[in-house]
Amino acid sequence: MHWELPLLAEGDDTTQLRVEDYQGKIVYVDFWASWCRPCIKSMPFLNALRDEFKSRGFEVLAVNVDQNKADALSFLQKHPVNYPVAHDNSSQLLKHLNVVGLPSAFLLDADGVPTLVHAGFKESDKAYLRAMIDRALAINGN
Repeated sequence: MHWELPLLAEGDDTTQLRVEDYQGKIVYVDFWASWCRPCIKSMPFLNALRDEFKSRGFEVLAVNVDQNKADALSFLQKHPVNYPVAHDNSSQLLKHLNVVGLPSAFLLDADGVPTLVHAGFKESDKAYLRAMIDRALAINGN
């Protein structure tokens, strides 16, 4: 998987987030929007996963698909995250990957190949996602 999008930052559309920069790591790419109720619940969990597995070569990347960047920035002020967030206001990547609901995520192996697609988020998903990430890290030798 290869893509490059601007980082979601106030007044800065020039700094790019490139998924290729994370090759060699297991990466969870999360698509979200400010109006997505399950996203509010998933993001603290993703923060915790990143903290738990970062030392083993794991990273979370998020892609916001709000048309209005201010909506996304306001959301992140209320619900901060500790991982990079890109902005895809045209939903070009979302459409390219055939994502139909939010949140949706892709777990990428160390070569950037999707090994898991996960749609939605509920409390019962936590143990499954943690186990899948742990397994991917073990396969990668971490």
